[in-house]
Amino acid sequence: MEKKNIHAGHRNRLLNQIIKNGLDKMTEVQVLEFILSIFIPRKDTNITAHLLLNEFGSIQKVLDADVSMLTKVEGIGERTAKLLTLLPDIFQVYKESSLKQSKLPLKNLSQVVSFLSNLFVAMPYESLYVLYFNAKQELLGFEKICEGNQNEVLVNIQNLVNSAIKNKATFVIFAHNHPSGEAYPSKEDITTTTKLFKVFYYNDIQVMDHIIIAGDSYYSFNQNQVIAGYYNNTLDVQDKKLANGIMQKINNFVDDN
Repeated sequence: MEKKNIHAGHRNRLLNQIIKNGLDKMTEVQVLEFILSIFIPRKDTNITAHLLLNEFGSIQKVLDADVSMLTKVEGIGERTAKLLTLLPDIFQVYKESSLKQSKLPLKNLSQVVSFLSNLFVAMPYESLYVLYFNAKQELLGFEKICEGNQNEVLVNIQNLVNSAIKNKATFVIFAHNHPSGEAYPSKEDITTTTKLFKVFYYNDIQVMDHIIIAGDSYYSFNQNQVIAGYYNNTLDVQDKKLANGIMQKINNFVDDN
């Protein structure tokens, strides 16, 4: 005879409660208990949810924890721990898909900063993205370049150029986040931006900006005249008409009016 799952009734009631009231009306214990019930089908997950929150303090810290730390909590095996750590990445894929479908206008700095703030919100680790634009400065798409270590960008920089060419980009904007810190660029940020600018410029793709998001604040290389400095230094002996045309587009982008 098949063994009856004595927790099924409680799980169904919890699910119905969530559907009726919404996740935002539930406590963190209830939400975490529900998540665990999906991963652990035949066990009372309420106690495990309490243990996790007692250990880490919040759902965010539970989902951001390492597998090795999660498995120290009674009731959490390696498989469940791995599934929990994957949830933020799943949410990020959903968020990126939503932004790609939104067709939001990105004609000036304020609009791009708003877009990026949505992209990076609650992201616990540093990530670098590139946004592709056509000649009319319309967004063609975006993709993540790397996580954590920007040195990876410098190693694979030609791949980035090839990707921009494949996307038929005329302009690009680079963006990354500082999850726990100020928006002001580090020396590594400046070095990376300089090298990206040079390689993309010599492949006839113009860098419009590099924007750093840190919570509610941001830093724009363009707004702070860094990008203009790159172009002035590079184009001094080039076609002045080309230089003026590029700088006009760059200046129009900074103008939020």
